[in-house]
Amino acid sequence: MDLIEIETKEEIICAAELEKEIIPEVLSGDALNDYLSEIEKKIRYESEAGAEYYLVASSGPCGVVCVRNEGDVVSVEKAEILKEKRSSVSFERIIDILLETYDPPALRITALAEKTCGFCPNGYEREDNYYIKRYY
Repeated sequence: MDLIEIETKEEIICAAELEKEIIPEVLSGDALNDYLSEIEKKIRYESEAGAEYYLVASSGPCGVVCVRNEGDVVSVEKAEILKEKRSSVSFERIIDILLETYDPPALRITALAEKTCGFCPNGYEREDNYYIKRYY
């Protein structure tokens, strides 16, 4: 399994297509339509504003992770894996890669990750719509 930083238009389109397949598991109606409205542009704009997007790859693209490095904390804003790949793609390995890459004092993971990638919040504290784990 690899995390591939999204840099090209084709990678943005791939991430958007993955989101279109995964997000209906947790959103519906107007909330879903609003979220997916111009999703490619949103990914590009968020990337330009400091978010770092990654494709999760395991025998091809199978998920999306969006991270914001805020210095004292790294926030995992999106963590989405195709339902059929969740048993073979380890979210713990994704966390390990992020910890190796950013070496943050704290990691904050969106609460939606429980539903969109199978994240298990053992050892994390609940804080609003996130789970947080401190490493200092």
